[in-house]
Amino acid sequence: MRSILPLTLALSLLGCERGRTEAPPARVDVAVRPATELAPATPRVTTAEGAPAEVEAGRCEGANPPTIANGWRLHGFSSAPPLTDALGLGRRGERLLGVTQSAVCLSDEGIAWRTVLGADAGLSTPTLHRLAVRESAVVIAQGTPTRPTAPRVLESRDLGERWEPVALPDEAAAAGPEARVFTDGVRRLFVVTPRALWVRFDDGPWLGPRALPGERAGGVDVCGETLIARATVGRDGFWHRSEDYGVSWRPFRLGTLGLEGADTVVRCLGWRGIIEAGRVPLPSYWSLDQGRSWHPARYDHEARALARTLVDDPSLRQSPPRCSAGFGNTLVCTQHQRLTLVDTDAPWDRDRPAQRVIRPPSGCPHLRLVDDRRVLAFGEGCGVYVSTDLGGRWRTLASRGNLSDPPELINSSNSQGHGGWIDEETAWRLDGGIWWTHDHGAHWRLLPSTGGRLLTHGVFVDASRGVFARSDGWVVSTRDAGRSWRFVMRGEAERIAAAGPWITATTPSAVFVSSDGGASWRGGRALPAGQGLDPVLRVEGRVRRFDPKPGLTVLQEGATVSMATRDNGVARTELVRNLPAGVALLSAWVSHDAITRILFAGGWVLSRE
Repeated sequence: MRSILPLTLALSLLGCERGRTEAPPARVDVAVRPATELAPATPRVTTAEGAPAEVEAGRCEGANPPTIANGWRLHGFSSAPPLTDALGLGRRGERLLGVTQSAVCLSDEGIAWRTVLGADAGLSTPTLHRLAVRESAVVIAQGTPTRPTAPRVLESRDLGERWEPVALPDEAAAAGPEARVFTDGVRRLFVVTPRALWVRFDDGPWLGPRALPGERAGGVDVCGETLIARATVGRDGFWHRSEDYGVSWRPFRLGTLGLEGADTVVRCLGWRGIIEAGRVPLPSYWSLDQGRSWHPARYDHEARALARTLVDDPSLRQSPPRCSAGFGNTLVCTQHQRLTLVDTDAPWDRDRPAQRVIRPPSGCPHLRLVDDRRVLAFGEGCGVYVSTDLGGRWRTLASRGNLSDPPELINSSNSQGHGGWIDEETAWRLDGGIWWTHDHGAHWRLLPSTGGRLLTHGVFVDASRGVFARSDGWVVSTRDAGRSWRFVMRGEAERIAAAGPWITATTPSAVFVSSDGGASWRGGRALPAGQGLDPVLRVEGRVRRFDPKPGLTVLQEGATVSMATRDNGVARTELVRNLPAGVALLSAWVSHDAITRILFAGGWVLSRE
């Protein structure tokens, strides 16, 4: 039996009378026999009340796995830490280093992560850096610019296994949160207070203190061989520059660009010593020769629009656009859910830049280039994904199980049509594109598709043919599992449902039917006699219910998943307890009159052993 999930989103589509609908499945009573006892398949950590113990904030091991009933197995659970940044270590990025809000995490493959720093005492918003000449990784933990803490600096030269603290100058350490640390990414470390600067070359001693310009200084940064700083005198601020690492300073004139004033932004790009300058919210000029000449900054229209939005609405938790040096000293621009590889040798047009744009799967907020072909996508609520062809295909390394839809959509009646089974081994799910598994959920791959990100809900009738609605109002069909799409019609579809090879599409005033998996359509045509619609997911409040066959039901009520059968009464068996938040039931498969597979958002599959 095929279990395809149509979705009742407000779309409109084809035209004809409202044909027949499937008969409601048999109702399953909640007052049932006591649930069978659950025996954990792997060691669990639970509280006295039976709820999962929360993993220490900032740790890298992720959430505790759910408790599974005897005779069942959960595929796909590998809870990733909520990473905020990541980089590859080694000459080919063979190891992955990541940070959370308070810990440093290490992984060989990106699947299992372990805490290497912050397990005993949490770090304050650690950031990752690389010293290329020394082939070492550096972690700087000093809070944020708005909530600074006393800086801690640690360095590793053995691919993240062992870390040595870097002692700061006594005067800088005594300054506490007023001290800030940064690096040139090559071989130097810098530490500044509002009045002084120290610099360290390789393993040498700290040189300094060297006086900063003005009464106080801020915005100190390194642009190749040039240091910049904003000197404050009274209420006025003026930009200065140093060509000898802070021994002497002179004014940095930006009047030719019309950038004198309090709202001027000057900062280092971190790539070939470029300085960028402009006004809030995003620099509009770049200089490759330490300010002697200026060229338009290579931020495109989308980056400028996002920067303005973040200024207008500071409550948005998104990464602002920023260009910097990537793997192999390439120019990489990152922002929320977007990474741009800039072709620095191509002619530049502000509105049509020559570049490659990479977007993440599953709504991941962060993207990082690990080497010349691998890209990581990660973030709180999405997990960790990797692409080995610069964003063409994505593979799940560790899933946090959350739907990419907002919470109000997860628990609404519009959450159908997001996944289903084709056979006992093959299933699909919609998560920022079409994902397929051919080994009952052990491995998932995102199918490359130009229009996959626009899909909102739909059905597959087999491993090739399917029909889906898109967010731009089009209904599209595919005959190659989602690699390519054909426009069916434009309109708002209330429902897309399957009945074997038949597909129905319903609008507020009509129904269209296809007998060949979406290749051709006829209005007003009824389904063959005796042909009922395939089972669908039903959502009522926090209860998600799927009836794959009369007398068999799967129910999700919050963090608990149970199975109900009707055999001389109703028997209900608990299958999963302590399911992480955001993991939602999508579909189930029946074999030999028994439920054998259950599909959840994020690609988790519960199967009979």
